[in-house]
Amino acid sequence: MSILKKAGLFLGILLLFISCSKSTEKRELHAYVSSFLNDNPSIVAFGKVELMTILEKTDYKAVDKIGKIIATEKERFSHSLNIDVPIHFAVEGPFDKNGNPATFYAFFDVKNQDSLADRLGSSGLFVEESGDLKITENQDVTIGFNEHVAVLISKKEKYDPKTTMAATFKRFENDESTGKVVSILESKGDLVTGMNIENLFGTSNTDLAKLDAPKQKELKAMTTDSYIQTALHFEAGKIQMETKNLFSTALQNRMFFKTGSNETLLAKLGKGNARFGIATQLDMPKLESFMDDFAPDFKKKITQANFQVQLAMMAAGDKPLSGVFSGLIGAVLVGDLLKDGSITPEVNFHMGLGNQGELFSNIASAFFSKGTDGNYGFQGMNFKINEFEVTGNTKNAGAGVNSLIIPADASQFGKKGITAFINLEKLDVKSFGFRGGQKTIELVKSMSFEMTNEGSKLVISTHNSSENVLRQIVQLYLKDIE
Repeated sequence: MSILKKAGLFLGILLLFISCSKSTEKRELHAYVSSFLNDNPSIVAFGKVELMTILEKTDYKAVDKIGKIIATEKERFSHSLNIDVPIHFAVEGPFDKNGNPATFYAFFDVKNQDSLADRLGSSGLFVEESGDLKITENQDVTIGFNEHVAVLISKKEKYDPKTTMAATFKRFENDESTGKVVSILESKGDLVTGMNIENLFGTSNTDLAKLDAPKQKELKAMTTDSYIQTALHFEAGKIQMETKNLFSTALQNRMFFKTGSNETLLAKLGKGNARFGIATQLDMPKLESFMDDFAPDFKKKITQANFQVQLAMMAAGDKPLSGVFSGLIGAVLVGDLLKDGSITPEVNFHMGLGNQGELFSNIASAFFSKGTDGNYGFQGMNFKINEFEVTGNTKNAGAGVNSLIIPADASQFGKKGITAFINLEKLDVKSFGFRGGQKTIELVKSMSFEMTNEGSKLVISTHNSSENVLRQIVQLYLKDIE
């Protein structure tokens, strides 16, 4: 045999050895999850949770008794699992009518396989060998693990635990995912999720299934490789949740939110100290086109609310919604604090009309009585109705105030597709007597929300801006926790 042939044979054997070695060496947990997700049409959502980071932010060690219990359990599991590695998860569709997924998966990084088996056994679970895996079952939950990774599976329907677990570990041998899935898995946040829109529609049983074949094909093309990424952050004085629309170009082009100046809207929303507000800037032709293509039944319900509305919509032509409405809508609840910390709520609102707005204004004016000032009134509300707008307010809205005062946290109000805010500063929330989980509202100073074609952002700010919000929640419920 020539030297070149011997060298080639040696190189081939070496490459085979290296590839076999790589298949058995430990990878990062997110790499296993990435392989599990790759080309898996049943997974509609996935993500990770920084459990240890969240625990630290609660300052659990400062909680008498409970803190010691958590610290003890943390120490015990630290011998079995790499607890500083985020717990990853995946959700399999379809969802039932109560919102429960068909299957839930959780993935853990294993530090010591034997220690984990002992830990589960000491908890009263029977651990047995199944091929290369160790498995324990408890009602609808199965835990399987090897020396690298552990998987928890929860499934309501009957299933064979060993077969299902073996199939799950088999998927770890797939190539790792690429592109948007990797980007989501590597994102920062106390809780990060990714929703696979293509798989969500593919596994759901909704009215979308009633669409004709061409629309089904178009929907599939739009949702291919489309995701919504969500990152939740627990910070000092606030909770922040951001979503990013990682859409295909085709789906992104169908989005119908607008951005722009809010001067016109704010000028129409009267006067007063705003405590709550919601506004929209919508591209009505694009929204109506989307509804025509993919939600015709929903549009029918809107346009056939009653006989008068049906007549107006028929007169507006093929695109009645975009003809009647401009997409600019806003409403604010205003009111000054009383001595007892409460308010008497008043409302200002505005709705812009489109080039066929006169049809709507004629119907609306027929329902209300016209006053001497040319405006309309109904149950304590004043309305201005013409072919361009419907603007109104309760009779005492803004009394004693010369302008509309929007909270500083709501500086983007009215400038984006959907915006909203709640201002609870100095309001005596405790007087409402909230109980249980609703008591958390006592910590909140304000909330703001905005949504665009690119994603959304929700910020919940607390009165205490220096402590992490999770510690504040724990301290609020300290007696209940103990």
